Amino acid sequence: MSDSTKIYYSLHGKGKDTLFFLHGGPGQNSWGVGPDLLPLAKSHVLIFYDQRGCGLSEQGDTNKLTASRHVQDLEELRQFFHIDKMILVGHSWGCLLASLYTSTYPDHVKRLLLISPAPPTRQLFQQRFAWFAKKDSVGQARLAQLRLQMDTASNPAFICSQIFAINEKLYYANPKNIQRKKGNYCNVPEEALRKQAITARRTLQSLGNYDIIPSLKKISQPSLIIEGAQTPVPVGELYEWAKALPHAKLLFIKKVGHAYPMVEQPKIFFNVVEKFLNGK
Repeated sequence: MSDSTKIYYSLHGKGKDTLFFLHGGPGQNSWGVGPDLLPLAKSHVLIFYDQRGCGLSEQGDTNKLTASRHVQDLEELRQFFHIDKMILVGHSWGCLLASLYTSTYPDHVKRLLLISPAPPTRQLFQQRFAWFAKKDSVGQARLAQLRLQMDTASNPAFICSQIFAINEKLYYANPKNIQRKKGNYCNVPEEALRKQAITARRTLQSLGNYDIIPSLKKISQPSLIIEGAQTPVPVGELYEWAKALPHAKLLFIKKVGHAYPMVEQPKIFFNVVEKFLNGK
């Protein structure tokens, strides 16, 4: 990056379009979901990268762990790869990042694929986690404890596995489908897991009392929002995304919970996504 912070990336596949995968979090990494999205590389160039302070990327100056810097990093990556227009594939927080980037650099985005997007406002963000606490009070209380331990723990990989065991039990429509997942958020060096906790806190703080709905209304690119029909997330926030984006379609896939339609219903997911990516 322009400030000498090194960003990890990997390239897969070939095709006329380039897809940039923006992972969730903030503070997760491309290893968590990326392997489950590799079928997209059969007919497209697919680029994974770990955002600043995540996974195998350097953290650099922690004062730069802001949403606006993540946007600038993406723009510098686009320039590095000499891509005129790219398709952004966002997952959870990555959908917010995709939208923030598109609002700032609209001429360089062809379309948006938004998978289980994070809430578009801070108010809806708080409502989501209040709802989670109501559905699973014990698990959510344990999650809060674990997250506070991550950046100083002697065994961050164990803590990471505990966090995702709690989350994924809530997220999947059928818990048996967890074993199908190829990606693993915890499959990075221990030091990477510690710094990701700091990245998450700093980036969320930088968002403040955010509301991206006004900027969503200015995005003209075709957008596809995908969520599971059995999601534990309050569905109102998904409709806010669809209502705000002028050229968006919202799709709920049956027998899918939250975040992993590519794992729970891969045939349906990739069929629909390929049609969308090809302009249908």
